[in-house]
Amino acid sequence: MKLAYFPGCSLHSSGRDYDKSIRMVLGKLGVDLVEIPDWNCCGATSAHVTDENLAVLLPARNLAIAEGMGLDILAPCSACHQRLVIAEEELKKEKFQKALKETTGKEFAGKIRTLGILEVLMGKVGPEAIEKEIKTPLKGFKVASYYGCLIARIPRVKTFDDRENPTSMDRLVDLTGAEAVDWPFKADCCGASFGITQKPFFHKLSGRLLDGAGDFGAQAIVTVCPFCQLNLEMAGYKEAKETPSRTPLPVMSITQWLALAMGFTAKQAGLSSLLVEPGRLRETVSR
Repeated sequence: MKLAYFPGCSLHSSGRDYDKSIRMVLGKLGVDLVEIPDWNCCGATSAHVTDENLAVLLPARNLAIAEGMGLDILAPCSACHQRLVIAEEELKKEKFQKALKETTGKEFAGKIRTLGILEVLMGKVGPEAIEKEIKTPLKGFKVASYYGCLIARIPRVKTFDDRENPTSMDRLVDLTGAEAVDWPFKADCCGASFGITQKPFFHKLSGRLLDGAGDFGAQAIVTVCPFCQLNLEMAGYKEAKETPSRTPLPVMSITQWLALAMGFTAKQAGLSSLLVEPGRLRETVSR
């Protein structure tokens, strides 16, 4: 299977360990990723609240390039994925098709789709193929799958998973031998960019998620959004510094978790970059 790869701004910067683990895991599963040449920022998170044309045309240019490659797109970042999928819908309107042609000289006929990492793993690759690659079962661990508020709730668009109770990441966790905890905050907001503008509000939202995961017995949190992962890590790190008696939860991407279960080392999976030391998990897998 070959896919056009849209890393977006995060996966080439703060989310580079996510990018690395995606390439490792999908490479192991026989998925060939071809990075979209000359890709541009999709406009998340501000374009869609400032300018309607900009919100569509920024992701639309990437769609047009990928369509020229003849490949569906993998957009692992939840925000990027949402902006590209919404652009696909908006480009069904003549005014945006005209604007795309006039602004970029490109056209988009809707012959390709944008996929998220969970749809690629569970919908395209499939659980049977993933299970065959599990070399180091992560038994004895309880994990909270955190989807965030974007991946399953794209406005006016049918998504791969249930909008209110997504389960695809939970099933991936179970495939690794760990136990996915059943908790009610899996699709709540982590605070997003409020971490920059309204820190008390941000820490309240993220702290609620961290406390909730811990209360339901989780020893780690996995996610698919690099922004969510960073937010929860920062909130947990702050909590640990302010309350030394509390043990914060390590937060990592689902592909980092899968990489460990597939036999990659802790170093290869990027555990050394986590703000919260993964403790027993590091002892379970090879260094």
